This record gives sequence, C-alpha cells and structure tokens, in this order.
Amino acid sequence: MQPHEDRLVPGWIVPCLLVGYVLCYLVAGVYTESRLGAALMQDFVHYQNAFFRFEAGESPYALRHVGLGFLYPLPALFIVEAFSLIKPFNLMATVYIAVNVALIIAMVYGLTRHYGFRLRQIWWWYPLCLGFAPLLETLHLGQINFITLFGIFLLFVGRGGGGGTALRSRRRGFMFSGADQSVASAVLCLPRV
Repeated sequence: MQPHEDRLVPGWIVPCLLVGYVLCYLVAGVYTESRLGAALMQDFVHYQNAFFRFEAGESPYALRHVGLGFLYPLPALFIVEAFSLIKPFNLMATVYIAVNVALIIAMVYGLTRHYGFRLRQIWWWYPLCLGFAPLLETLHLGQINFITLFGIFLLFVGRGGGGGTALRSRRRGFMFSGADQSVASAVLCLPRV
C-alpha cells in the first residue's frame, strides 16, 4: 500500500480546487474594479495639484475636502515630484502602477522569506494579493498607500524574528530599519507644516 492511498479525496483535487478558486477570485476582482468607473490616477492628480501649488509658493492644503485635497504630510510630495517628472501622463501612470505592483510582490516575497515559507507552499498568495478588488482600485486611483505600506513592511522585516533566514542578520536589520523609518515617517508620520 502506497502512502496516502487510503485518502478519501485524491491528492490532485485540492490543488485543482485552489486554482479554480483563485481564477474565480481574480475574475471577480477585475470585474468589480471595472465597474467602479473612477478616472485613471484620479487621486495622484490631486497629489500633483498640491505639488504644483507648493511649487508656486501656495499651500498644498488649500483644498481641504476629502477626495479633492492633499491630506498627507509635506514629505509625501517628494514621491509625487519624482513621478511627476515622467511624461507623458500614460507613461507616468504605467510606471507608477508598475512600481506599486513591484512593491506588493516584494512585500509578499519578503513575508514568505521572513517566515520561512517556500514558493510552492504560498504561490497562491500572489494572485490573491494582486486580484484583491480594493488593491486594484487603489492602483487605479494612484494612491500613495503602497509606498507607505512598503516603509512599514521594511520596519517589520528589519526587526528580525520569524522563521526565515534571509532577513535575520544584524547588518541587514540595521539597513532596513533606517529605510523603513525614512519611507513610512516621511509619507505619513511627520506633522504637517
């Protein structure tokens, strides 16, 4: 008798069900995002307007309405400025979304390494993260949230612990802890001037 020969469910059925679920999840996420109808990079345009006001010597906080106004601390405008240099608008939107997707993939990878998982154990995390409808909407709107989240992620992995070995050395922990504080605090934690 072979190991696991007495199973009620064949060994291939669970992976097939997981793949089917992930595909349905991705289709539902893309469908949901496509129905919302907001303009591409709508929030980023608000951030850019605040940056342009700041460059002109005006207050970036002149508009105080949620949805139209810039409500982040001033150092967040450094990120907006960097992406605003890319022309034309569609290229900037593509690069901005690609950078955010790369950060999401890096965070999922970093967490798997931090806890000692292997890709074959958690491959389905990637489509679940990237197919999540609120994530797709955040990317579509051009929000700055994933850049901020990456700073928090660096704070998390830079502190050591967990089962993984890739991020455990003191030197890497020190490097990450400096980067995390720079990114996270610059975007969200510094007081407004």
